Amino acid sequence: MITLKESISMKMAIQKSIFTSILEEVNMLFYFYVTMGTMVFVF
Repeated sequence: MITLKESISMKMAIQKSIFTSILEEVNMLFYFYVTMGTMVFVF
């Protein structure tokens, strides 16, 4: 049996991993657009 505390911590870990993966995606997109914008601006 999984205790309530364990299930809550598991849910938190899953949410945290989803959150970090979303953040990484946004970060990559942000850097991509900044780089592209800088290249267009420079050339």
